[in-house]
Amino acid sequence: MIYTIENSELKVEINSLGAELWSLFDKKSNTEHLWQGDEKIWSDRSPILFPICGRLKNAEYRLKDKTYSMQLHGFARKFEHALILQETDRIIFRLVENEETMRQYPFLFQLDTCFYLEGAKLHYTFEVTDTGSEELPFSIGFHTGYRVPFDASLTAKDYSIVFEKKETADQLLEAGLLTGETKRLLNDEQILPVRPDMFTQSYVLEGLQSEYVSIIENKSGREIRVTFHGFPYFLLWSVQQELPFICLEPWYGLPDTMDFKGSFLEKPALKILKPREVFTCSQMIEVL
Repeated sequence: MIYTIENSELKVEINSLGAELWSLFDKKSNTEHLWQGDEKIWSDRSPILFPICGRLKNAEYRLKDKTYSMQLHGFARKFEHALILQETDRIIFRLVENEETMRQYPFLFQLDTCFYLEGAKLHYTFEVTDTGSEELPFSIGFHTGYRVPFDASLTAKDYSIVFEKKETADQLLEAGLLTGETKRLLNDEQILPVRPDMFTQSYVLEGLQSEYVSIIENKSGREIRVTFHGFPYFLLWSVQQELPFICLEPWYGLPDTMDFKGSFLEKPALKILKPREVFTCSQMIEVL
């Protein structure tokens, strides 16, 4: 079911299937900023990545001498999330374990997703609770796609990806799984010009100093800004064709490496909660 929250500046839709952000509409400019999905290109819009980010080697993992199967980015995006609260400008959804999640991931959990509007800002928050009697290992991340260009009169080449600060940052190279190699992407630079052919793979960045990253229209200065705090990784992703969207993705987690042989508990960048402990992370999307 599609739910709506709005204020004088933004109208936002969320699909209860996956608690997925479905529309980010700027009322003042009459512009839809969220990628609207296309089965031939990328059918998703802003899926939740939980309890893994990226791929597992051979789509499986080991835990306590047992092997479990799980597909790309986990299962949170595949299930209906229960509506917990709805107000004019705020909405909260919840996912808890069920028989199918237990077959993939034998843990008790509660995942709340909250959307809250403040002017031209959308606060988009995950809250994970360990509801079991054992520690809860997981990764979690955002995977939001923004329309580029913002309107049909321009092309992707009219945009830049701009970091809050000048960055010297390495890209973790991947081919579905991480190769274990790195490549310098930014060398005391703040601006990454958008090129239609730039996304031959994801840009997995670590160690950013910036707390926001923007997609900016070069001539007009129109901007979509994503603010985040504390995330160890930030991804840029799109498809290998004329760009219809760009994903800006703060992650607590990583795909497996090609030579990974450990158990699930040995995955890099894993978060581990104690029973009854709560973990919260968020991004703020701002239309400027």
